[in-house]
Amino acid sequence: MYKLFLISFITLSVVIPLSPLASTPLTGVVHFDSLVQGKSPYIVEKDIIIPPEKTVVIESGCVIIFSDFSGIVNNGTLIVDGKPDKPVIFTSHNDTTYNKKSGILPNPFDWSGITLSSRSRGTKISYAQLHYSVFGIKSQTYDVEIKQSVFSQNGQHDFTINGLPFFVQPDIPYDYRAPDKIIAVHTNDYSLVNIWQNHRKPIRLSSLSIGSGGIILGTLFTIFAAQQYSHASSVWAGKSKPDGSYYTDNEVAGIYDEYHSQLGKSITSFCFGLCGMTAFVLTLKF
Repeated sequence: MYKLFLISFITLSVVIPLSPLASTPLTGVVHFDSLVQGKSPYIVEKDIIIPPEKTVVIESGCVIIFSDFSGIVNNGTLIVDGKPDKPVIFTSHNDTTYNKKSGILPNPFDWSGITLSSRSRGTKISYAQLHYSVFGIKSQTYDVEIKQSVFSQNGQHDFTINGLPFFVQPDIPYDYRAPDKIIAVHTNDYSLVNIWQNHRKPIRLSSLSIGSGGIILGTLFTIFAAQQYSHASSVWAGKSKPDGSYYTDNEVAGIYDEYHSQLGKSITSFCFGLCGMTAFVLTLKF
């Protein structure tokens, strides 16, 4: 009996340490408040989404492993609470340092990255490491703070705000915080930046309507102006009316006034059309 117990104890002591660590899957809209090291590593199978007004804290020592083209979309508040001796890791599922089962070497573009939408507020990322993503951290707001975090092997960029890339040295701890005045301006719901970002679709549709309407009206007024010009040219050449009588001075002046009126309407309409289509193109570019 003693020998059987001893054999069982030795077997368990050998097998348990060699067993892979348990992992916790993550996907979709989050309903939890925190990620803890005890349930790490976390495997992100599809984008995880933090809804508005929601705060999620990732505790120090957590490892977040992302499947192909997955990432984090933050519409609320994300707090990455890493420590100097226990950083929070964001990496690819091909990263053999944290996923021993991977038979493929990790590469840039393996997973998407972390998106901070214009609705996110108060994001703080401390002592994090972010590897092998497409765009690293892509923020649409200046209300983000990064402290002593390391970026490496990310495909397009490591850190951008509203499409503007910031210079980040690979494998060197990086810090960022915008001045409070800039944060206040850009997080004000009535700022031009947020009006543009939050109402881009209706602005786009309105611009398209104004642009196309201006071009159509401009074309019609141009046709009318051309007809009046033809009529005015006939009068200028001294041609008589169909009944054989000649135009009086007042009638000639009226014909030229009508021509100039139609020409002015045509130019004005085309200007509205040009402005509308320019605004429409800008909503597609920015």
